[in-house]
Amino acid sequence: MTPSGWVDTLGRLIPGSAPTNGDYGATNQDELILPGVPTSDFSNCPTPAASARIWNTPGPNSGTSTFKLCYSDVALSTNFQTPYVCRPGGVTCNYGEWKFSVRMLTGIVLPGLSFWRFDYNNYGDLVKITLPTGGSLSYTWITLAWGTADVNTPVSRTVSSRTVDANDGTGPHTWTYQWATPAGGVASSFQQITVTDPLGSDTVHTLDPVGGIQPLYETKTQFYQGSYTAGTILKTIDTQYSGSSNPYDMYLYPPFESISSTNVVPTSTITTWANGHKSQTTYSYDSGTNYSAFNNLEGTYGTWHTYPAIYGRTVQQTDYDFGNGMSACS
Repeated sequence: MTPSGWVDTLGRLIPGSAPTNGDYGATNQDELILPGVPTSDFSNCPTPAASARIWNTPGPNSGTSTFKLCYSDVALSTNFQTPYVCRPGGVTCNYGEWKFSVRMLTGIVLPGLSFWRFDYNNYGDLVKITLPTGGSLSYTWITLAWGTADVNTPVSRTVSSRTVDANDGTGPHTWTYQWATPAGGVASSFQQITVTDPLGSDTVHTLDPVGGIQPLYETKTQFYQGSYTAGTILKTIDTQYSGSSNPYDMYLYPPFESISSTNVVPTSTITTWANGHKSQTTYSYDSGTNYSAFNNLEGTYGTWHTYPAIYGRTVQQTDYDFGNGMSACS
C-alpha cells in the first residue's frame, strides 16, 4: 500500500486516497486510505447517499473497471440498559447509550450497474446484504452477557440467526444460533453455541478459556443428525491448546490480574466418528523468543520480568489414524 493506493501482483496501481474529513467514516486524513476518489455523483447508489467515491481499477483487455462506493448516515440508538457497580456499597449505574449518526458504507455499484447493498440496525449491526444477483443474507442480533471480567464491555452484540435467500426460487433458508449462559462465574466461564441448520440438524460448539479468562477458544464441536437432544451424533472434534495468562493484565484489570491469554495455539485435535473410529492431528511450534516487561508496582524502584513469546509457526504436524481403538498408525 502507498499513499496513492495499492499495487497488485502485476505491478499495476489500484488507486486510492486518504479522506480529508468524516465523509466516509474516517475522522482525519491519516486514519486510513480508501479506494478511489470523492465524487458528487450519487446516481445508481442503492440507498440515499450522503457521500460517494469513484474507484477506477485495471479491467479486462487493458481497460478500466469503474466502481462506485456509496456512504449513508446511519442513526444509532442503543438500548443496552446494563447496570454496573459504580460506587462503594454496591451502588449500580447504567452505561450511557449511543444516540447519534455514523457514516457507513451502504452500497457498491459494479461496472455493469448491478450492486451490493448493506443495511444496518440502530446498534450499527449489519442486518442485510443484498447481492448483485438479487439474493440476500439477513441477520438478527441479540445483546449477550459473555460473563466477562472487563467492566467496560459486560455485554456484546451477537448474531442469533442468519437467513440465506439465493433468489433461486427455493425461498429463504435460516440458521439459528442459541447461546448458552456462562456457568461458574467469571473465572470459569464457558460458552456453548448450538447452530441449527435449515433441515433441523444441530452443531454444538463449546468454547473454554485457555491460560486466562478471555478470550474463549473452541474446544469441542459436535455434529448431529437432527437435534442434539434427540438426534444422532455423527462426529465429535476435541481440540486441546497450550497457552498462558497475559502478564500485562495485572496493570489493567486489578484485582483480577490475569484476564486475557497469550501464546495460545492448538496442540491436538481428535476426531471421533459415530462408529467409534478416531483420528488425531498434533502440532508443534517454534520456540519463539523472550521479551522483557517492567513492573513498577514491585519493589522500591520496580522490577524487570522476562516472559516467553512464540511466533505461532507450525514446525511439525503429525497425523494419526487410530481406526477403532487407540492403536496408533502414523
